[in-house]
Amino acid sequence: MNLDSSLGFLISDTARHVKRLLYPGIAQLGIRGGSWYVLRALFEADGVTQRELANRLGTTQPSTLEMLRSMEKEGLVHFQRDTLDRRKLRIYLTDKALKLKTPLLRAAGEANSILLGGLTQAQEILLKTMLGTVRSAAADAIAQFELQSAVKESPTKLHLREEERQATETKRTAVDGRGPRIEAQQIASSIRKRKA
Repeated sequence: MNLDSSLGFLISDTARHVKRLLYPGIAQLGIRGGSWYVLRALFEADGVTQRELANRLGTTQPSTLEMLRSMEKEGLVHFQRDTLDRRKLRIYLTDKALKLKTPLLRAAGEANSILLGGLTQAQEILLKTMLGTVRSAAADAIAQFELQSAVKESPTKLHLREEERQATETKRTAVDGRGPRIEAQQIASSIRKRKA
C-alpha cells in the first residue's frame, strides 16, 4: 500500500507541515510552538483548571502542568486559587499574553489562509467536519479500550473512568460550541451499529 494512501500518515504528515508553517511566525513574537495551543485554548476560555485545560487539549495533566510552569516563568500565565474550592488552581493569562493575542491570531490566520487557500468555503467546512469525525472515532475507540482495560483492574475504577470520560466529553462539546463533535458521534454510532 502506498504511504500516501495511509490516513494516519497523511494526518501526521499534514500536522508536521502545519507546525513548520505556523511556528516561525509565532516564534517571531517570542512564543514557542508548544505554548501556542495552550494560549489558543486560554484565549477561548481563560480561568480554567489544569484538568479542564488538559482535557481540552487532549494532553495528560503532568505534561500540561509542565508546559504551564514554563509559561509561568515566561510571564504568560499565572495561577490563582479558586474562590469556591481552594483545592483548585485556575489558570489565567497575564497582561503580556493578552497583548500578544491579536498578533498571534493574525499569524495563525495567515498560516490558515495558506493551508486553505486552494479550497472553497464548502470544502473547508467539509474538511473540518470530516476531520472532526475521524478524531471522534479515534477518541471513542481509545476511550473504549481504556474502559475495557479498567474492567480488568476493578469495577470501581471502571465507574470512575466512565464518569470522567462523560465529563470530558461534555466539557469538550461545550467549549467547542461546534457541531462536528456531535455529528461525529452520531456518524461513529451509526457505523458501529452497521458493523454489529
